[in-house]
Amino acid sequence: MGPAAPRLRSTDLSPPSIAEAFGLGTPSGPLVAVTSGPSAVHRSARLATSRGRFAVKALGREHAHGVGASELPVRLELAALAAGVPMPRPCLAVATGAGVAEVAGPGRQPVLVRVHEWVDGTAPAAPASTRLAGELGSRLAGLDRWMALLG
Repeated sequence: MGPAAPRLRSTDLSPPSIAEAFGLGTPSGPLVAVTSGPSAVHRSARLATSRGRFAVKALGREHAHGVGASELPVRLELAALAAGVPMPRPCLAVATGAGVAEVAGPGRQPVLVRVHEWVDGTAPAAPASTRLAGELGSRLAGLDRWMALLG
């Protein structure tokens, strides 16, 4: 068995390729790495373009099975938005309408990426207030109806 492949960094990706794939306008600078959360399975970055700022997520190896299999989370997010859950809007690929797209990675190897509108904010204090918990709970309860509409 050979040496392990180097870990992909979100900043290894091409800002123009990402912007073109998702119709984000012209990049105004490089990708800026951001914290990816506790699991760090995916690599995330912020991309500034002529249309605004966007969160770019390079998907990990477990998503190597392709674009189609990565659509369920996108459909869930779209249903959550339709139900009124406050969250960043996913961007869809121009060519396919999918929530993920392949872009050139290091050595021109294709990498699956997802893009969302960038939202500045802070996480709510833990534990969440009763009001916030009730509001989110009622919105999440309607997701099954929206998921059925999305097919």
